[in-house]
Amino acid sequence: MLRVILKISLGTLLFSVLALGALLSYLLPRLPSIETLKDIHLQVPLKVYSRDLSLLAEFGETRRAPMQLTDLPQTLISAVLAAEDDRFFRHPGVDWRGILRAAIQLLVTGEKI
Repeated sequence: MLRVILKISLGTLLFSVLALGALLSYLLPRLPSIETLKDIHLQVPLKVYSRDLSLLAEFGETRRAPMQLTDLPQTLISAVLAAEDDRFFRHPGVDWRGILRAAIQLLVTGEKI
């Protein structure tokens, strides 16, 4: 009996490793390069200025301006972190308890959180 369980476990492990390898070999060539990801072109609105360089109007739906993290107030950063992940400062970056909670809810209810 132990031998059967060992064979099934090894077979499952081998299948999982092969499936992961196949998935990675399929996905990795299709990923964009890091340089492409770093080269961000934000859509900024068209700004119309007068002769004395005062802003007359802005046209366009997207109103974004790139900012450094150091330019943001600490209260804004803390508020976003608190809203997104209340245990952010108590785990190493991946909240396994939160992932497990979401997986259990998905299994029980069939709905995403």
